[in-house]
Amino acid sequence: MTKPGSTQTHQLKTTAPRFAAGLGLIIILVSLLQLAAGPAAAQEPQPGATLYLPLVFKSGSSATPASPYAQMLLSALERCYEATGLNQMCYGNGQIQGAAGQTFTQPGDIENLVNGQSLTLTSPNGKNWSVALLRLRTDSITPDQSLILLAFGNAQISNLALFNGVSNDEAILPGLQFASSPVAGAPQGVSGLIIFNPAADEYQSITVNGAVVTLETSAFSQAKPGNIMNVTMVNGSALMVEAGNGSSAVIPSHQVSVPMGVDGLATGTPGAAVALAGDALAPLRLTTQAQLSAANAAHPMVDIMLKAIPEYFTDSKANAFYNDLAGIYETNINKVYNRCVTEPTDARSVYGLMVLNKMLRSNPNLDPAFGSQRFAQLAAKMRQCATFELEFDSQVSVMKPELSYTSHVNSQGFQLWFDLNGELFFENDQVAPIKHLNYEVIGGEAPGCAMRTILEDGQMLLVDYGFATLRGSKLKIHLEVWPDVPFEEIYYTCPGAPPSDSIPLAWSPIFYLFHQDKLRSTPPEAYIFKDWKYNGRKNFAEAIYTDLTADFDGASATSDSYLILVHTPQK
Repeated sequence: MTKPGSTQTHQLKTTAPRFAAGLGLIIILVSLLQLAAGPAAAQEPQPGATLYLPLVFKSGSSATPASPYAQMLLSALERCYEATGLNQMCYGNGQIQGAAGQTFTQPGDIENLVNGQSLTLTSPNGKNWSVALLRLRTDSITPDQSLILLAFGNAQISNLALFNGVSNDEAILPGLQFASSPVAGAPQGVSGLIIFNPAADEYQSITVNGAVVTLETSAFSQAKPGNIMNVTMVNGSALMVEAGNGSSAVIPSHQVSVPMGVDGLATGTPGAAVALAGDALAPLRLTTQAQLSAANAAHPMVDIMLKAIPEYFTDSKANAFYNDLAGIYETNINKVYNRCVTEPTDARSVYGLMVLNKMLRSNPNLDPAFGSQRFAQLAAKMRQCATFELEFDSQVSVMKPELSYTSHVNSQGFQLWFDLNGELFFENDQVAPIKHLNYEVIGGEAPGCAMRTILEDGQMLLVDYGFATLRGSKLKIHLEVWPDVPFEEIYYTCPGAPPSDSIPLAWSPIFYLFHQDKLRSTPPEAYIFKDWKYNGRKNFAEAIYTDLTADFDGASATSDSYLILVHTPQK
C-alpha cells in the first residue's frame, strides 16, 4: 500500500532553466503576436536566468518610436526581478506609498510584505510613471512557488493576503484587492496589473478582488470598483476566472469582465470571454527588430523572443487565427499527455488536460476549429491519463476495562477514471475486497473457556455520482463510497456447556459512529467524501481522518481512516 501522506512520488520532469513566455502585456491588438517560449523553468531566480518578456508591437509600424512605458517596465524588471524574494515588494519607479505613509525613493529598494498591507502607485503624468514588482508565494504542490505581480501607472493594492505555507481549502491564497485608473495625458492602458507565473508546466492561482484567477503564464488586469474588472489572456494556453459560483475560460487574445461592487469585490459571475480588437495598449509596444535588439543590449537579463503572425481579426482572417490556435492547443495537449504516461509520470497532467479541454470548449469559434476528430483523440488520451486506484485503510478500537477490541481493514485496487468533464467512471462488475489486516480481542473470557473468532471479508463499492472539478489550480474530488460490511464476531466454548451466543465486535458500527455525517440522505447507501487534499503526485489525492475519539456505549472508541487516489496511468 502507498503510505498516506508520503512524500515519495514519481520525480517530476525538470529541464534547463527559463522563465517562459512571461510578463506580457497583450498579444493581440490589431495584429497578433505569437510569443515564443524557451526551455522549461526553474522556479526561484537564478543568477543569469533569462526572462522572456513579451511586449506588444504593431507590424508594419517601424517608424513608430519605442514606447517609453515599455522601456520603464524593462528597467524596473532589471532592477527587481532577481532581487525580490518570496512575499516581498520591489520599488521600480515613480511615486509609491505604503499604508503607514512611508514612501519609497530608491529604485530597487526591497520591502517584506505583510497581511493586510496596502500600496498606492501615483503617476501624475506619462513622464512620471510608477512601477512596483511583488513576488507572492503561492499554494502550490511544489514548495515555494510564486507569482510575479507588476503594478504600474495609477494603481492601488489593498487587503493583501499572503500564503504562509499551509493549504486552506476555504480560500485561494495569495489574494488582494486592486484598482487602477488612467494616467493624465497618457494613452489608455498604461495603468494596470500584470500577473506572471514563472513555474514550468504548473498552473497557479491568486484571488483578485474576490475572483480567483488561475493562469499558466501571464494575464493583464484593469479594475474600477463599482464598475468592472477586465482580465486579459496575454500569452500561453490557459486562463480561468472564477467568481460568484461561475467561471469563464479565456484563450489567447481574449478578455473576460467581472462585475465589481463599490467595495471593490466581485458581485457576480464572469461574462463570456470576447476577442480583443483595437489598439488600446499600443503605447506599451516595441515596434522594430532594431528596437528589440537595443532593449536586449540595454537590459542583458531580458531576452525578447517574438514571432509575428499576419494580422488576423478581420472578417476574412478570423478563421485562420482560430485554426492556427487549434493547432497550438493540439501540440500542448500532446506535451501534457506525454508527461502523464511517460516515466517519470506527472499526475498534474490530469488537471492540465481538463483545463485545455475547458479552453477549447469555451469558445464558439475555437471548438469547431479543433474539430470532432481531435476531440475524440483528446478524450482517448484522458482515458489513459486520468486512471486511478482507490486505496482504503481504516482501524477502529473500542476499549473497556473488561473487554477491548481492535479491527484493522484494508482495500486496494478499485479502478476508476475521470473524463474530460470530471465525471467518474468505473467497471460495475469489478471486485475489490475489504480484508482484515488485524483483528484483536482482549479480555472477556470466562476461566477455562476458549474464544473463537469468525472473520469474513467485505467489499468496496462506489456509487457513480463522483466527480472531479476544477477549482483554482487544483481539483476538488467528490467520491461516494460504500465499504460493504466485513463480518466479524466472536463466541466462547466452555467445558460441559454449549457454545455461547455470538458477540458482534465489529468495525462497521465504529466507522459509522465517526462518519455518519457523511452518509447520503437518499439511496443508494454511501458515505460522501469531498474534503480531499489534492497532491497532484502519485498519491494524487487523500482524504485522511485520524486521531478521532468518541464515547461508544460507555467505552472509549478511536478511529484512523485513509482514502487515497493513486495515479495509475495506462501506457
